[in-house]
Amino acid sequence: MRTFRTLPADRPDPDTLPDWCDVDVRSIPAVPEWCIETFTDPGDAVIDPFAGFGTTIAAADRLGRAGYGIERDPRRVAYVRERVDHPRRVVVGDAREGRSAFISDATGDQEEFISSDGSERKPHINADDDEEDHEGGDVDPPAFDLCCTAPPFMLDWMDTDPFEGYESAGSYGAYLADATAAFEAVADLLAPEGIAVVEVSNVRFGPGVSTLAWDLADAIDDAAGLRFRTEIVLGFEDGDIGFEDDASGDDGDRMVDAAGDDRTWGPETGRYGYGYDHCYCLVFDHVS
Repeated sequence: MRTFRTLPADRPDPDTLPDWCDVDVRSIPAVPEWCIETFTDPGDAVIDPFAGFGTTIAAADRLGRAGYGIERDPRRVAYVRERVDHPRRVVVGDAREGRSAFISDATGDQEEFISSDGSERKPHINADDDEEDHEGGDVDPPAFDLCCTAPPFMLDWMDTDPFEGYESAGSYGAYLADATAAFEAVADLLAPEGIAVVEVSNVRFGPGVSTLAWDLADAIDDAAGLRFRTEIVLGFEDGDIGFEDDASGDDGDRMVDAAGDDRTWGPETGRYGYGYDHCYCLVFDHVS
């Protein structure tokens, strides 16, 4: 397998996000599309345990795969459910819960649910769901052929917890331990020949670099049931970003180094983001 690929950098339309979302951290759609096409066949099952705004699940729908997701934020789940073919396959839960996230979400089938605008409340089940999504009131996840995901990022100097929506205290060491636990739960969901592909990058901030990609590779490799196979570097064509081929490196760093800006890094710096023109897809095999 080639370990370097170039993909279009076209990003989703920011106007498609709900008003309550302040920053667009969605993946470039070409990344999950490439992963799904590379590692699965039509009809295969794909899980994103950090579903976010549903980029991976929507890609699975477009490519004829069965997409499932876990997401901790009910508002995001509502947003995704309005935009995918099988809304009930996207559940509110914690990635570290794995299979039980589908069970605990299914127990609230008829309860009220926060809508995607964060204000109205509506039934948990969409009337347009397929019959299979209603049967028994349960979501019974299959053995997944692929986990395709981009975990929430953390820098080594941050003191908030990404696994709690950055709303509580945390540490980088605790984050990496949580990542190990989350991917052990993923391994339990994978088919015997299943694969986990994790989209991540290092993060440049001011004069420094947080080596998130390499640290996360080690943390996931520590998860029981997964073994690191390789990294694939994804570079990006300009797409709709508007970089010039002869632009100096400093131009891409402007927001990273901006004096007086409390946000010292952002997803819009570099062709990929976080100060870089590339990201990594970390590939892990399911092992018994």
